[in-house]
Amino acid sequence: MEENLFVSKTATSTEFKSFWEAPSNIALVKYWGKISSQIPKNPSLSFTLSKCVTKTEILFKPHKSKTFDFDFYFDGKPMTDFEIKLGTFFKLVSSYIPWINEYKLVIKSQNSFPHSSGIASSASAMAALSLNLMDMERKLFPKMDNSFFYQKASFLARLGSGSAARSIKGPVTIWGKNNAVSFSSDLYAVNIDDELSPIFKTYQNERYLHAKWTVAQTKSIGEMIEGFCAAEEGKEYTPEGPSYDAKFPHIPEGVFGDTSDMITGCPIPQPILNREGKPIKLDRIIASKFAIISNKTLPMLSPKADIIFKHLSIHFEKITSNDDKESRLKKIFDKYDFVLVRPDLYVYGGCDSGNISNVIESLEDMFFLKL
Repeated sequence: MEENLFVSKTATSTEFKSFWEAPSNIALVKYWGKISSQIPKNPSLSFTLSKCVTKTEILFKPHKSKTFDFDFYFDGKPMTDFEIKLGTFFKLVSSYIPWINEYKLVIKSQNSFPHSSGIASSASAMAALSLNLMDMERKLFPKMDNSFFYQKASFLARLGSGSAARSIKGPVTIWGKNNAVSFSSDLYAVNIDDELSPIFKTYQNERYLHAKWTVAQTKSIGEMIEGFCAAEEGKEYTPEGPSYDAKFPHIPEGVFGDTSDMITGCPIPQPILNREGKPIKLDRIIASKFAIISNKTLPMLSPKADIIFKHLSIHFEKITSNDDKESRLKKIFDKYDFVLVRPDLYVYGGCDSGNISNVIESLEDMFFLKL
């Protein structure tokens, strides 16, 4: 079996201190359960979060009694709750790193992000722990190459937490055998940066501001709740930050046209339209598609723009005098005849009637389309 390749030998005990950090990750494609021995039911794909890391130091001390033992400290304090999970993990990995039974480990760990904040700390924690274990194994067996080092680190991390297999090496990894990636495996995650469309390199620029906005709103809502609780107790409470802001952020960098107009890179406003005598919001009509919005008739497109229009199934929605009674689109139509909206409802760009084909054609390069 392939997993037998990861069984190491015993070795002469030696004291060693190791330090590694590992990022958490966010899955774009999740795995939906596991079968025996932490094998995923389906492949999963994730980005590592380079700013959200677990930092772990381990002191490996030869144990006089030749029996394995460990102490675990989180943020400088003993954390007995996590020791139970670690004990289970060490039992699972001991058959693959039998030398560990001759050591006592002193493990000190901390996160760069709040614990229990919704970020997968178990993934980064088990990944950092496994990298330290492999650092010790490389000390014992110095001929180990880097490829095997990271493969086995991911293999060990998987035994502690399935998603931890994807936190060993980023920024983009896949865990689970998949015919589209010939070197993928159920036993460990693999890096697929070279297989990825360049459009994913824009992910950080676009999602960072959304993540920052989400954290700010969560904090603000929490302060509102604290204010209500304080009021019930007859106490005063002053929030630390600004009040809740429901407006999504403007994104100045990403897959957009010129964002300096403060229309491009912003969400399209949500007017109420009148369709067949019934009110309906614009986003219900667009329904996660590329869309062109205008109060004018769509002109004839260039041959290339027409191909892209059909390839992406771009939706055209004409705004009539019976629509948008609150004039939410007025700012846009004061400046542009047409706006092109992305599937996430952000404005890609705007133009006059004579340039709509050029805007559509620009999608080929911006979205790396293969026509």
